[in-house]
Amino acid sequence: MLARNFRLKKNDMDRIYKKGQRVAQDLFLVRYLPNRAGHSRFSVVISKKVLAKAHDRNHAKRQIYQLIWQAKDLWQTKSLDIALVLKKYQEEKISADINYILGQIK
Repeated sequence: MLARNFRLKKNDMDRIYKKGQRVAQDLFLVRYLPNRAGHSRFSVVISKKVLAKAHDRNHAKRQIYQLIWQAKDLWQTKSLDIALVLKKYQEEKISADINYILGQIK
């Protein structure tokens, strides 16, 4: 699981949605913005349209946060606020997409 200091809060999410840049991928829409925290921070957003049941959304978020933590060598040197919005859920493709996205963001 991703430590709390690597996760975004509500007011940071509002700032990213207003001023951030966007990158689209098959499964994710990514919004990001440079920060002054000295390290990257993340948020995962999954709507009810993608996964209807709350326990499925929570399970998917935990899984995605774990994949982000495992790919920390791709984002550890960057200082960004990153919001990952899941567009559709395909468990077998999520890992590859996260690694690709985190490698593309500068």
